[in-house]
Amino acid sequence: MTEAIRVYAEMKWRRMRRGRWIVGSLTVALLPALVAAIAAAKGRWGAGLFHESLEMYFRLLLPLAPVLLASTVVAEEVDSNTHTYLFARPAPRAAIVIGKSLTAMLVLLPSFLIGVGLCFLVAVVMPAALSDNVHAADIAAAKGAVLPALGAVALGVPVYTGVAAGVGTLFVRRPLLGGMLYILVMEWIFASLPGALKVVSVNFYLRGVAGLLPDATDVGFFRIWEPHPEPWVCLIVAIILGVGYAALGTWLVTDAEYRESAK
Repeated sequence: MTEAIRVYAEMKWRRMRRGRWIVGSLTVALLPALVAAIAAAKGRWGAGLFHESLEMYFRLLLPLAPVLLASTVVAEEVDSNTHTYLFARPAPRAAIVIGKSLTAMLVLLPSFLIGVGLCFLVAVVMPAALSDNVHAADIAAAKGAVLPALGAVALGVPVYTGVAAGVGTLFVRRPLLGGMLYILVMEWIFASLPGALKVVSVNFYLRGVAGLLPDATDVGFFRIWEPHPEPWVCLIVAIILGVGYAALGTWLVTDAEYRESAK
């Protein structure tokens, strides 16, 4: 099993290098830092700008990037008609999902961590060093948020990679469409609704790890209660969701009828 995972991981790595996905992933992960740099040049900085940069990661880039890289771990073999050869090999089919997902995760993880670090550097550290107008309380608030944010991103990349692999394997003929529908419904619509419905989204638990969950949401004249689990609870649930979706992908591709359905 271990050897098969290594082989499929290397296969994914070679394809990503040829397709320039590695450079593309780093570019996408650095977009919030570029936006933060433009905002800082116009006189906006501090914890507020750093939190706005984090919103770009949690709402858009963290869910989207793994879908682009990991949802096709099986579909790319089906599309190139190499799945019949791979499925006929004695190596476990689950190794296809695990090996390729690991490669996608290892490509995305350093890119996103570097991106968040640069956002903090641009939004807080550099303005504080270059100007006296940045308040000490604002700097302290941002410093208190950076480590939980890095932890949430470090958790979010493997979790969303597992989700993308599972959803993409489920919708093997349209993996990107299936992944985008998941993001739209679960990570954007449900995660944005006030109340308890957001607990089905990974986004909610990553925010909990980062310490960004609101206590309540104001809707007109009403104040709606929001679930607010402890960070350690959010950590455990997020891991369960990521492992669960990845396990779905490995189970589907291992199923005896999956080869026929993929034709």
